[in-house]
Amino acid sequence: METHQQLLKILEALNRVSRGLRRIQDSPDSDLSAIKASDELRTASGLILSGDPLLVSLSQHLSQLADSVQDLHSTKPAQGLISFVTRRVRSHEVSRLAAEIESELDALIDRENVSNLTNNLAGMRCNFQASAVTSEEDQLFDQMSVLQERLSRGFDIDLQDLLLKSGIFTELEWVLCNPLFSKRVREKAAISMKELVLFNKDVFVGSVLMGGSVKALFSMGSLCSLQVLSSLIKAIKSPLVDEMESCGGILKIVGHLSSEDMETRAMAVECVMEIGYFGGKKRWNR
Repeated sequence: METHQQLLKILEALNRVSRGLRRIQDSPDSDLSAIKASDELRTASGLILSGDPLLVSLSQHLSQLADSVQDLHSTKPAQGLISFVTRRVRSHEVSRLAAEIESELDALIDRENVSNLTNNLAGMRCNFQASAVTSEEDQLFDQMSVLQERLSRGFDIDLQDLLLKSGIFTELEWVLCNPLFSKRVREKAAISMKELVLFNKDVFVGSVLMGGSVKALFSMGSLCSLQVLSSLIKAIKSPLVDEMESCGGILKIVGHLSSEDMETRAMAVECVMEIGYFGGKKRWNR
C-alpha cells in the first residue's frame, strides 16, 4: 500500500507539471520552473517508473518531452519567418507530448486510486474486526471521496474497464450493508455506488437491482440515503420502483413523510413523487 501511495504522489506531481507545460506555447519563458520541475521529477521517479512494465511508455514520453523542451529553448526568438515557424512547430510538439503524457497519467492515476481502494477493502474483508474498521475509516472515506470525484467528471471507457475488472461495486455494497461501519462511511459508499450508476447505467443498474443495496438504503433511513434513492429512481426508473415495491421499501419512504426533520420530509416527498411518476407511467403504457 505504501508503494502504491508513493507512486500515486509522483504521478499526480507529474500530471501537474504536464498541465503547466501545455501552456508553454503561449508564454514559454514563464514556464522555466515547470520545465525544471519536469526534469527533476523524471529523475526522482526513474526507479519506480522503470520497475513497472505498464509505465515504460510514460517513461519514454517523459524523455521525449524533456528533449523537446530543450530544443524549444535552444531556439532563441528572432525576427524572420523561419525562426517564427521553427519555434511554433517545436512549441506545438511540446504541447502535444504534454497532452499525451497528461492522458497517460490520468489513466495511471485512475489505476492506482481504484487499486488502493479495492486492496484496502479486500484487506478489511480478510481481517475484519470492529476495532480495525474504526481505525481505518478515515482512509477509506478519503479513498471513496477520490473515486466519487473522478466518476463525477464523466464517462471514460478505460476507467469503465478498470472498474469492472476491480469488482468495486461489490466492495462498496459490502461497506453499505455492513452496520459495523459508521454512518458517514456507509453513506459515502452509497454515494459512490450512485455515482457508478450515473457513470454508466447500462453496466451497473443490474448490480443495484440484484444486490442488497436498496434494502440497506431503506434501513439507514437518513437524509443522505433518501437523496441517493432519489437519484437512483431517476436513473433506473420503473425497474427500481418495482424492486422497492416488492421489498416494502415504498412504505418505508412514506413513513419519512412524518419525520421531524424538514429536509428529510422534503426528500421523502420528492421520492414519493418520483415513485408515483415512474411507477404510474409504466402502468399507463401497458
